[in-house]
Amino acid sequence: METQNESSIFDTLEEDVVHQPAAQAKRFGNYFIDTLIVVSVIKFALFFAFGIFYYYAFDEQLIDLLPLEGSLKMRLLEYVLSAIVILIYYTIIEKVTNGRSIGKYITKTMVVREDKLELSWKDTFLRSLSRIVPFDPLSAIGGYPWHDKWTKTLVTDFKKRSSI
Repeated sequence: METQNESSIFDTLEEDVVHQPAAQAKRFGNYFIDTLIVVSVIKFALFFAFGIFYYYAFDEQLIDLLPLEGSLKMRLLEYVLSAIVILIYYTIIEKVTNGRSIGKYITKTMVVREDKLELSWKDTFLRSLSRIVPFDPLSAIGGYPWHDKWTKTLVTDFKKRSSI
């Protein structure tokens, strides 16, 4: 349940921001920047840490339980770890920053619910979860990606109202 103070802060922010749908080029910029950050920094660090832990803790016994060939096992493991990174990164950053990932800060855009209410933890989690569906990035070609359609959210330009 929201407190009166949280509600009034968001209401003030809402009054100061104009919501206009973001252009596809900005959306692609968001995707590119956030993917670069996730892949280059977070995913590398996680895989490195997991690799060291796995090597010393399991000595290849755990991965051998999977009934797949070596390269398929590693692909499956990479997909699962990537999904975890995507879930954690987008869920936390889009909730804590009220809809603005690092890519969205750079392109001056933000995620809002279609009803213009503040994003909840559930909204950001479900939005993040839908990003791991195969071919989700390709769904943006039509202009309304699945992770927006399924969660009733949209990406808008982050513009302050002019004080004229």
